[in-house]
Amino acid sequence: MKIWITRHGQTALNKQKLMQGLTDEPLNETGIQQAKEARKKIGDIHFDAVYASPLQRAIQTASIIGNVDQKDVKIDSRIIEVDFGNYELRSYFKLGLKMTSYWAFPELLPNPKSVESVKSMVKRSQSFLKELEKKNYENVLIVCHGGIIRSLCGYLEDRKNGIKWNIFDEESCKDLKVLKFEAYSEDWLDFILNCRSGQDGTDYDLIVGGVANDKVFNTVELYFDGFIDKAEAIKRLQYEKPNLQIAFRTIKALSYLKFEGSEKL
Repeated sequence: MKIWITRHGQTALNKQKLMQGLTDEPLNETGIQQAKEARKKIGDIHFDAVYASPLQRAIQTASIIGNVDQKDVKIDSRIIEVDFGNYELRSYFKLGLKMTSYWAFPELLPNPKSVESVKSMVKRSQSFLKELEKKNYENVLIVCHGGIIRSLCGYLEDRKNGIKWNIFDEESCKDLKVLKFEAYSEDWLDFILNCRSGQDGTDYDLIVGGVANDKVFNTVELYFDGFIDKAEAIKRLQYEKPNLQIAFRTIKALSYLKFEGSEKL
């Protein structure tokens, strides 16, 4: 079986650079033309089955590329776009640190509360594809979305983490040395103190861990100045939830970044 996967064509919301998850927006004229061009590129290939998510933009694209009537497109909710929760319809450039960081580095950072997790994406993608593999198709077309397509590809490429993201997934950044702190732990405290005293001799490319807010900073200062011992510092820190950041420490790590776009405010 040969599986063809593609994202839907452009919509008005895409053009405005807004987060478009479960909002049911149809293709605009550019999107329709993109689908027609895609059909031309693949020639006279016949698809035994054409699948799409329940959203209009995917169904329209599937109909055009698959060369079938919309009523003949097989709809499956397991390949619908990621639920962006409170970030739906927000500008790409105004998502805030938490969502921007998660969407860039889901391997390293947790999903914001209202946003679908990678675990959920992987689960429904794998369920869909494992069922599809049992079919007797020669060519099958799947039209979905830019978020969920990453977990579909992750399964097809047998990724250990189940996803194929932009640049910082497990496979593509395996040559980077990463240090990750899940909490304000004793290891975190030791690392911070070594950095502050100029004694850090580690060679990590990326550091993922909590940023010191006012309360955390105050505790670190008290410990650093000798007013409280380590046990008391850790006791105070354990009640603080890390506000995660990623620190790029080497040119090698920085070289993985790529420019996505900008917006004048």
